[in-house]
Amino acid sequence: MNLFEIVPLGLAALLCILLLLAAAEDLRRLTISNWTSSAVLATAVLAFAMSGWSAAIWQNALLSVAILAIGTALFAAGKMGGGDVKLFAATAFWTNFRGALLLVPAILVAGGLLAVIVLVRRRMLRSAGSSKYIESKGVPYGVAIAVGTLLALAFYMDVHRERTQQLSRAPDWAIKDNG
Repeated sequence: MNLFEIVPLGLAALLCILLLLAAAEDLRRLTISNWTSSAVLATAVLAFAMSGWSAAIWQNALLSVAILAIGTALFAAGKMGGGDVKLFAATAFWTNFRGALLLVPAILVAGGLLAVIVLVRRRMLRSAGSSKYIESKGVPYGVAIAVGTLLALAFYMDVHRERTQQLSRAPDWAIKDNG
Protein backbone atom coordinates (compact mmCIF):
# COMPACT_ATOMS: atom_id res chain seq x y z
CA MET A 1 0.00 0.00 0.00
CA ASN A 2 1.43 3.36 -0.98
CA LEU A 3 0.85 5.40 2.16
CA PHE A 4 2.05 8.57 0.42
CA GLU A 5 -1.21 8.58 -1.55
CA ILE A 6 -3.54 8.29 1.41
CA VAL A 7 -1.71 9.80 4.38
CA PRO A 8 -3.70 12.36 6.41
CA LEU A 9 -2.26 15.86 6.14
CA GLY A 10 -1.26 16.02 9.82
CA LEU A 11 0.68 12.78 9.61
CA ALA A 12 2.32 13.93 6.36
CA ALA A 13 3.41 17.10 8.16
CA LEU A 14 4.87 15.02 10.99
CA LEU A 15 6.79 12.90 8.48
CA CYS A 16 8.13 16.06 6.85
CA ILE A 17 9.28 17.43 10.21
CA LEU A 18 11.00 14.15 11.10
CA LEU A 19 12.78 14.02 7.75
CA LEU A 20 13.93 17.63 8.09
CA LEU A 21 15.20 16.89 11.61
CA ALA A 22 17.11 13.87 10.29
CA ALA A 23 18.61 15.98 7.49
CA ALA A 24 19.65 18.73 9.91
CA GLU A 25 21.13 16.21 12.33
CA ASP A 26 23.07 14.52 9.52
CA LEU A 27 24.36 17.85 8.21
CA ARG A 28 25.54 18.87 11.66
CA ARG A 29 27.07 15.60 12.91
CA LEU A 30 27.06 13.09 10.02
CA THR A 31 24.88 10.97 12.28
CA ILE A 32 21.17 10.17 12.38
CA SER A 33 19.84 9.03 15.73
CA ASN A 34 17.92 5.79 16.07
CA TRP A 35 14.93 7.59 17.55
CA THR A 36 14.52 9.64 14.35
CA SER A 37 14.47 6.55 12.13
CA SER A 38 12.18 4.81 14.62
CA ALA A 39 9.80 7.77 14.58
CA VAL A 40 9.66 7.69 10.75
CA LEU A 41 8.81 3.99 10.92
CA ALA A 42 6.24 4.59 13.68
CA THR A 43 4.47 7.23 11.57
CA ALA A 44 4.17 4.69 8.74
CA VAL A 45 2.68 2.13 11.14
CA LEU A 46 0.28 4.81 12.39
CA ALA A 47 -0.69 5.65 8.80
CA PHE A 48 -1.43 1.95 8.19
CA ALA A 49 -3.56 1.81 11.31
CA MET A 50 -5.46 4.97 10.36
CA SER A 51 -6.16 3.72 6.84
CA GLY A 52 -7.26 0.28 7.96
CA TRP A 53 -4.80 -2.56 7.98
CA SER A 54 -4.32 -4.23 4.63
CA ALA A 55 -2.75 -7.48 3.54
CA ALA A 56 -0.74 -5.34 1.11
CA ILE A 57 1.56 -4.41 4.01
CA TRP A 58 3.79 -7.30 2.94
CA GLN A 59 5.08 -5.22 0.01
CA ASN A 60 6.02 -2.34 2.29
CA ALA A 61 7.72 -4.69 4.74
CA LEU A 62 9.61 -6.57 2.02
CA LEU A 63 10.78 -3.33 0.40
CA SER A 64 11.95 -2.01 3.76
CA VAL A 65 13.81 -5.24 4.58
CA ALA A 66 15.41 -5.33 1.11
CA ILE A 67 16.67 -1.77 1.47
CA LEU A 68 17.91 -2.59 4.97
CA ALA A 69 19.79 -5.64 3.63
CA ILE A 70 21.37 -3.75 0.72
CA GLY A 71 22.15 -0.83 3.00
CA THR A 72 23.75 -3.11 5.57
CA ALA A 73 26.07 -4.44 2.87
CA LEU A 74 26.93 -0.86 1.88
CA PHE A 75 27.52 0.00 5.54
CA ALA A 76 29.82 -3.01 5.96
CA ALA A 77 31.77 -1.86 2.90
CA GLY A 78 32.07 1.65 4.38
CA LYS A 79 29.98 3.22 1.61
CA MET A 80 26.98 4.34 3.67
CA GLY A 81 26.37 5.29 7.27
CA GLY A 82 24.30 3.12 9.59
CA GLY A 83 21.87 5.92 10.40
CA ASP A 84 21.36 6.58 6.69
CA VAL A 85 20.60 2.90 6.12
CA LYS A 86 18.04 2.80 8.94
CA LEU A 87 16.37 6.04 7.82
CA PHE A 88 16.18 4.82 4.20
CA ALA A 89 14.63 1.50 5.32
CA ALA A 90 12.13 3.26 7.60
CA THR A 91 11.18 5.63 4.79
CA ALA A 92 10.74 2.71 2.38
CA PHE A 93 8.12 1.23 4.70
CA TRP A 94 5.89 4.12 3.63
CA THR A 95 5.42 2.70 0.15
CA ASN A 96 4.89 -0.43 -1.91
CA PHE A 97 6.75 -1.73 -4.98
CA ARG A 98 4.97 0.64 -7.38
CA GLY A 99 5.64 3.64 -5.15
CA ALA A 100 9.28 2.61 -4.81
CA LEU A 101 9.67 3.19 -8.55
CA LEU A 102 9.54 6.91 -7.75
CA LEU A 103 10.86 6.99 -4.18
CA VAL A 104 14.10 5.08 -4.64
CA PRO A 105 15.26 6.90 -7.82
CA ALA A 106 14.32 10.26 -6.26
CA ILE A 107 16.52 9.49 -3.25
CA LEU A 108 19.37 8.17 -5.40
CA VAL A 109 19.33 11.20 -7.72
CA ALA A 110 19.21 13.56 -4.74
CA GLY A 111 22.13 11.59 -3.26
CA GLY A 112 24.16 11.91 -6.45
CA LEU A 113 23.56 15.66 -6.61
CA LEU A 114 24.40 15.99 -2.93
CA ALA A 115 27.66 14.06 -3.41
CA VAL A 116 28.69 16.39 -6.25
CA ILE A 117 27.89 19.45 -4.13
CA VAL A 118 29.84 18.06 -1.15
CA LEU A 119 32.86 17.18 -3.30
CA VAL A 120 32.92 20.59 -5.00
CA ARG A 121 32.57 22.38 -1.66
CA ARG A 122 35.36 20.35 -0.07
CA ARG A 123 37.65 20.98 -3.03
CA MET A 124 36.94 24.71 -2.87
CA LEU A 125 37.58 24.87 0.88
CA ARG A 126 40.77 22.83 0.58
CA SER A 127 42.15 24.93 -2.29
CA ALA A 128 41.32 28.14 -0.43
CA GLY A 129 43.18 26.83 2.63
CA SER A 130 40.09 27.40 4.74
CA SER A 131 40.12 26.34 8.37
CA LYS A 132 36.52 25.15 7.81
CA TYR A 133 37.81 22.30 5.64
CA ILE A 134 37.27 19.01 7.41
CA GLU A 135 39.04 15.90 6.20
CA SER A 136 35.89 13.81 6.10
CA LYS A 137 34.79 11.37 3.46
CA GLY A 138 31.22 11.20 4.74
CA VAL A 139 28.24 12.54 2.83
CA PRO A 140 25.15 13.53 4.83
CA TYR A 141 22.91 11.11 2.91
CA GLY A 142 20.06 11.84 5.31
CA VAL A 143 19.64 15.08 3.35
CA ALA A 144 19.16 13.11 0.11
CA ILE A 145 16.74 10.71 1.80
CA ALA A 146 14.73 13.66 3.10
CA VAL A 147 14.70 15.52 -0.24
CA GLY A 148 13.82 12.42 -2.30
CA THR A 149 11.10 11.37 0.12
CA LEU A 150 9.58 14.84 0.31
CA LEU A 151 9.49 15.01 -3.50
CA ALA A 152 7.81 11.60 -3.72
CA LEU A 153 5.34 12.54 -0.97
CA ALA A 154 4.44 15.81 -2.71
CA PHE A 155 3.98 14.02 -6.05
CA TYR A 156 1.74 11.29 -4.67
CA MET A 157 -0.32 13.65 -2.53
CA ASP A 158 -0.91 15.82 -5.61
CA VAL A 159 -1.87 12.81 -7.74
CA HIS A 160 -4.28 11.62 -5.05
CA ARG A 161 -5.82 15.10 -4.77
CA GLU A 162 -6.35 15.26 -8.54
CA ARG A 163 -7.95 11.79 -8.62
CA THR A 164 -10.27 12.74 -5.77
CA GLN A 165 -11.31 15.91 -7.59
CA GLN A 166 -11.96 14.00 -10.80
CA LEU A 167 -14.11 11.45 -8.99
CA SER A 168 -16.10 14.16 -7.25
CA ARG A 169 -16.96 15.67 -10.66
CA ALA A 170 -17.82 12.36 -12.33
CA PRO A 171 -21.48 11.39 -12.71
CA ASP A 172 -22.66 8.55 -10.47
CA TRP A 173 -23.01 6.12 -13.39
CA ALA A 174 -19.33 6.64 -14.32
CA ILE A 175 -18.03 5.51 -10.93
CA LYS A 176 -17.69 1.76 -10.75
CA ASP A 177 -19.10 0.32 -7.52
CA ASN A 178 -16.83 -2.39 -6.16
CA GLY A 179 -19.07 -2.94 -3.12
